[in-house]
Amino acid sequence: MGGALVVGSGALWTPPLVTAVATPAAASSSGTANGGSAPKTPTLVATELGYPLGLSMGPGGQVYVADFGSVDGTAPGRILRVDPVNGTADVLFSSTAYWPSDVSFDAAGNLYFTDYGWDGDDGGDQAHEGGRVVVIAAGDLGSDTPVSADLATGLDDPSYLLVDPDGTVYVSDTGEADGRGDADPSGRVLGYPLRANPPPIAVGTPALVAGTGAAITGGAPLPVQPVPAGTPVSEVAVFVAFGLAGAGSVLYVADEYAHVVYAVDLPSATIKTYAGNGRATSLAGTGDGASAIDAEVPFPQGLAVDGAGNLYILQIEGQVRRVDPHGTITTVSSGAYVSDNVGITFDPRTDSLFYISNDYPRPGQLHRVGL
Repeated sequence: MGGALVVGSGALWTPPLVTAVATPAAASSSGTANGGSAPKTPTLVATELGYPLGLSMGPGGQVYVADFGSVDGTAPGRILRVDPVNGTADVLFSSTAYWPSDVSFDAAGNLYFTDYGWDGDDGGDQAHEGGRVVVIAAGDLGSDTPVSADLATGLDDPSYLLVDPDGTVYVSDTGEADGRGDADPSGRVLGYPLRANPPPIAVGTPALVAGTGAAITGGAPLPVQPVPAGTPVSEVAVFVAFGLAGAGSVLYVADEYAHVVYAVDLPSATIKTYAGNGRATSLAGTGDGASAIDAEVPFPQGLAVDGAGNLYILQIEGQVRRVDPHGTITTVSSGAYVSDNVGITFDPRTDSLFYISNDYPRPGQLHRVGL
């Protein structure tokens, strides 16, 4: 594929949330001090969520969760709405034709989700597995049988997505560069321009924002870390594209297998390492209190940004790491093992984070970390 193109204005954003909610009980603190404070133990908000992956704050201060269903396709994929105060979960959408992996909203309250498209029987190694981006119109969310519409198809394994306010849907198409020796597609991030005026909602031709999607054979070298600022995005292979978050004109991209988080400058189409040194000798991570690019950030999953510009990284064993605007990393929470690609989101009302833990086939859970 060619070099990356800039889509929209690059002014990434967190959708406005309208109704205030009661503040849940604060999380307790425990653990070893890092950067002058002890990592917090998260509060359990909801259980029995099936096989949850991505999540997002949505209208009314509710937490919306993409529930994959099951790896064998016997359980329907679902979109859940969880009340963060009492932990109750409502099923908004359910279908055995979908494997939802993440959820996001636009400014009008329309709900978007990525459908991983996995057929459940091949370990995820097909060249194209029917992945797509799906939308449910805001006015249909209260319906007993909400209608979904495909926006984009032909993706490999789309995991996370992010809708920005200026009309771009960013999607991380995971890739399967697993190092087993077979030639698998590497990860990529695509930006789809929204065409919502006049309705119906639609998207245009996507631009390549990060990664290449080119096949990578087992033993192929990972990019040398840190990738310096100003590097064209077309020169850096993203092995497994995972979590996405945005702040201003910067898009953050987690590469799970490279153990790093990249920052993509959208106007210049350049990329640099923002966190992680590419090693994972400790699954808890290392380097608290020092530069994030010198720290170990093993298997980064979901990403979130707060109003002060702090980036939060959910790691595979449940640690939440924070990188402040000066580039210093600390561990803010140490909690439940999260296993597969799972999300984290920031709630500006309560100055807290919500994240999913799952260890399939055990039912997933929703956790809150007060900041």
